[in-house]
Amino acid sequence: MVLHQWTNYFYVCIYVLFELLILVQNLIEFFNWIMVVQTIDAFWKGLKWSAMTLRGATVVFFSPNDPIPPPKMHPRMMAMPRTIGEYVCSFSITL
Repeated sequence: MVLHQWTNYFYVCIYVLFELLILVQNLIEFFNWIMVVQTIDAFWKGLKWSAMTLRGATVVFFSPNDPIPPPKMHPRMMAMPRTIGEYVCSFSITL
């Protein structure tokens, strides 16, 4: 009788371990999908930045005497926000 109980516990433990293994595999696939999305997003941002840079370079090349347009930022706003307050300010300024 005691041996029968231990074998049941053993089978339950094996079942739980297999379920955990399946859960871990699903999580790995999910994080791989997130990494793919982040890679595509980074690639898209790189293409967009490159296109904006080429556009600006062609505008400057073909009309070098035009005045420089004013920035769309607040004069005292940092270029890259580093604190939560700066993020809030940059978000509120863009609205």
